[in-house]
Amino acid sequence: MAGPAIELVGDVELRKQLKDMRTTVAKRVMRKAIRKGLKIIQTIAKTKAPGTTIAKLLKVSVRTGREGIIGAVEVKPSERTVSFEGREIGFEFVANVLEFGSTKMNIREQRFLRGAREQGGPAALAMITQEAGKQLEVEWLKLGKDIF
Repeated sequence: MAGPAIELVGDVELRKQLKDMRTTVAKRVMRKAIRKGLKIIQTIAKTKAPGTTIAKLLKVSVRTGREGIIGAVEVKPSERTVSFEGREIGFEFVANVLEFGSTKMNIREQRFLRGAREQGGPAALAMITQEAGKQLEVEWLKLGKDIF
């Protein structure tokens, strides 16, 4: 025979709101934690970046998609361009060419983003775990204040 149990019986809308609130809090916690962890990789990438202009354009982006919460360190779009063989090329394209190299343009790969991920990945993961715990506690305290 099973022990005592508590069953939540009530409004279907209340149950839906509780489920949505749990999802919202989890997303908020993880977005903040991922952003903080990626800042470590961003800092390393800025030191490895070929040139100060590309280093200044590196940004952390965190978004929610169908696959979950996605974070990245990427080169943000810029108005600045470079002339190459009579064409104007945006800096985000230049950054990709420098990262991966180009045999057509005779440019060897720089690996400033991938190198930063390899170097700072373990520290970023540890920071994400630590920050998620802190943010969860903050959200828990906020929830307690809202409920009681």
